[in-house]
Amino acid sequence: VGNPALSPEVAVSYEAGTDIRFAGNRGKLSGTFFYQDFRDLIQFDASVPGPLGFGQLRNKGRAFSRGVEAEAWFLFAPQVQAGITYTLSDTWDRQTGKSIIGIPGNRAMATLLITPVPSFQARLDCQVESGQEDAPLNGTATRRPGYTRVDAYAKYRWRIDGSMVREVALTGKIQNLLDRKYQERIEFPAPGFNFLLGAELKI
Repeated sequence: VGNPALSPEVAVSYEAGTDIRFAGNRGKLSGTFFYQDFRDLIQFDASVPGPLGFGQLRNKGRAFSRGVEAEAWFLFAPQVQAGITYTLSDTWDRQTGKSIIGIPGNRAMATLLITPVPSFQARLDCQVESGQEDAPLNGTATRRPGYTRVDAYAKYRWRIDGSMVREVALTGKIQNLLDRKYQERIEFPAPGFNFLLGAELKI
């Protein structure tokens, strides 16, 4: 059900950035400018029927993506660290005259990392994304709205001496802590509040 006429997508990327440390290495600022030039960009096109009747992947000619990635971290105490990351993306599909589908213009995340004891670590993430151009499958909307999501993580480790298994860790992850309704891609609702439990062994 694919498109046998697809050609390989080619991308040439340029990046330039810098890191700055301050407050006795307790803080760090990073910034990166990027530019990507695409040839034969592969994108989903809902305007053609396709083999299953709802569009197909096609080469869309030339396109580019440019923007800035910024990051800031600060160690407030040996047990508490916080950070903010932000990405600004400006994309352009020369064939459609619109942004490249599936790439939000703005994306940010705030993170709080707490390590009260060396064996236990907890993390809280708040992720924010702006709207983005998208390709509908069944409806007529062509833009996915932005959303905010909060996730929480925890990890507890036991070190074992004199054994083949050197460390055991229990992990827990709560996704969409506030049970927000959103879509990462249009017409594909993301899961509500959910959690994952796991274990890790270090040999």
